[in-house]
Amino acid sequence: MPGTLIVVPCLDEADRLRPEEFLRLVREGSTGILFVDDGSRDATRSVLEGIRDRADGAVRIIGLERNVGKGEAVRIGLREAIGAGADCPAATGGAVATTRPRNPAAVVLPASSVASMRQ
Repeated sequence: MPGTLIVVPCLDEADRLRPEEFLRLVREGSTGILFVDDGSRDATRSVLEGIRDRADGAVRIIGLERNVGKGEAVRIGLREAIGAGADCPAATGGAVATTRPRNPAAVVLPASSVASMRQ
Protein backbone atom coordinates (compact mmCIF):
# COMPACT_ATOMS: atom_id res chain seq x y z
CA MET A 1 0.00 0.00 0.00
CA PRO A 2 1.45 3.38 -0.98
CA GLY A 3 2.00 5.87 1.85
CA THR A 4 -0.19 8.45 0.12
CA LEU A 5 -3.55 7.30 -1.17
CA ILE A 6 -5.66 9.84 -3.05
CA VAL A 7 -9.42 9.27 -2.97
CA VAL A 8 -11.09 10.37 -6.21
CA PRO A 9 -14.91 10.39 -6.28
CA CYS A 10 -16.35 9.82 -9.76
CA LEU A 11 -19.87 10.13 -11.13
CA ASP A 12 -20.45 9.70 -14.86
CA GLU A 13 -16.88 10.72 -15.74
CA ALA A 14 -16.10 8.26 -18.57
CA ASP A 15 -15.60 11.01 -21.16
CA ARG A 16 -13.47 13.18 -18.86
CA LEU A 17 -11.09 10.69 -17.26
CA ARG A 18 -7.56 10.68 -18.66
CA PRO A 19 -6.07 7.27 -17.90
CA GLU A 20 -2.52 8.17 -18.93
CA GLU A 21 -2.40 11.08 -16.48
CA PHE A 22 -3.46 8.89 -13.57
CA LEU A 23 -1.02 6.17 -14.59
CA ARG A 24 1.81 8.68 -14.78
CA LEU A 25 0.96 9.92 -11.28
CA VAL A 26 1.13 6.46 -9.70
CA ARG A 27 4.24 5.44 -11.63
CA GLU A 28 6.24 8.53 -10.63
CA GLY A 29 6.14 8.05 -6.88
CA SER A 30 4.73 6.37 -3.83
CA THR A 31 1.20 7.56 -4.49
CA GLY A 32 -1.82 5.34 -4.95
CA ILE A 33 -5.33 6.19 -6.11
CA LEU A 34 -8.61 4.94 -4.71
CA PHE A 35 -11.43 5.73 -7.12
CA VAL A 36 -14.94 5.74 -5.68
CA ASP A 37 -17.44 5.22 -8.48
CA ASP A 38 -20.52 6.89 -7.03
CA GLY A 39 -23.15 4.94 -8.96
CA SER A 40 -22.15 6.04 -12.46
CA ARG A 41 -24.57 5.19 -15.25
CA ASP A 42 -22.05 5.56 -18.08
CA ALA A 43 -18.81 3.67 -18.80
CA THR A 44 -16.92 5.19 -15.85
CA ARG A 45 -16.46 1.83 -14.13
CA SER A 46 -14.97 0.30 -17.28
CA VAL A 47 -12.52 3.20 -17.69
CA LEU A 48 -11.50 2.91 -14.03
CA GLU A 49 -10.98 -0.83 -14.35
CA GLY A 50 -8.73 -0.20 -17.35
CA ILE A 51 -6.63 2.21 -15.28
CA ARG A 52 -6.48 -0.24 -12.38
CA ASP A 53 -5.45 -3.13 -14.61
CA ARG A 54 -2.43 -1.14 -15.88
CA ALA A 55 -1.34 0.37 -12.55
CA ASP A 56 0.60 -2.50 -10.97
CA GLY A 57 -1.50 -2.55 -7.81
CA ALA A 58 -1.37 1.21 -7.16
CA VAL A 59 -5.04 1.81 -8.09
CA ARG A 60 -8.10 0.48 -6.31
CA ILE A 61 -11.80 0.96 -7.02
CA ILE A 62 -14.84 1.05 -4.78
CA GLY A 63 -17.97 0.67 -6.88
CA LEU A 64 -21.15 1.99 -5.29
CA GLU A 65 -24.35 0.62 -6.77
CA ARG A 66 -26.24 3.88 -6.33
CA ASN A 67 -25.30 7.54 -6.08
CA VAL A 68 -24.76 8.58 -2.46
CA GLY A 69 -23.34 12.06 -3.13
CA LYS A 70 -19.80 13.36 -3.32
CA GLY A 71 -19.39 13.92 0.42
CA GLU A 72 -20.43 10.40 1.31
CA ALA A 73 -18.34 8.92 -1.52
CA VAL A 74 -15.29 10.77 -0.19
CA ARG A 75 -16.04 9.61 3.38
CA ILE A 76 -16.33 6.00 2.23
CA GLY A 77 -13.07 6.31 0.33
CA LEU A 78 -11.18 7.91 3.21
CA ARG A 79 -12.37 5.24 5.63
CA GLU A 80 -11.20 2.56 3.20
CA ALA A 81 -7.84 4.28 2.75
CA ILE A 82 -7.31 4.52 6.49
CA GLY A 83 -8.40 0.92 6.97
CA ALA A 84 -5.93 -0.17 4.29
CA GLY A 85 -3.09 1.46 6.20
CA ALA A 86 -2.42 4.57 4.13
CA ASP A 87 -0.17 6.91 6.11
CA CYS A 88 -1.41 9.99 4.28
CA PRO A 89 -4.92 9.59 2.85
CA ALA A 90 -6.13 12.53 0.75
CA ALA A 91 -9.31 13.32 -1.14
CA THR A 92 -9.65 15.36 -4.30
CA GLY A 93 -11.94 18.34 -4.35
CA GLY A 94 -14.32 16.95 -6.95
CA ALA A 95 -14.83 16.08 -10.56
CA VAL A 96 -12.54 18.81 -11.92
CA ALA A 97 -9.64 17.12 -10.17
CA THR A 98 -10.32 13.88 -12.04
CA THR A 99 -8.98 15.51 -15.17
CA ARG A 100 -5.98 17.10 -13.43
CA PRO A 101 -4.54 14.48 -11.11
CA ARG A 102 -1.11 16.12 -10.94
CA ASN A 103 -2.60 19.23 -9.29
CA PRO A 104 -5.63 18.05 -7.36
CA ALA A 105 -7.42 20.26 -4.90
CA ALA A 106 -7.09 18.00 -1.92
CA VAL A 107 -7.90 17.52 1.71
CA VAL A 108 -4.96 15.75 3.33
CA LEU A 109 -5.37 14.21 6.74
CA PRO A 110 -2.37 14.63 9.03
CA ALA A 111 -0.90 11.52 10.63
CA SER A 112 -2.36 12.41 14.04
CA SER A 113 -5.89 12.44 12.60
CA VAL A 114 -5.33 9.15 10.85
CA ALA A 115 -4.08 7.54 14.05
CA SER A 116 -7.15 8.67 16.01
CA MET A 117 -9.50 7.45 13.26
CA ARG A 118 -7.92 3.98 13.32
CA GLN A 119 -8.74 3.53 17.03
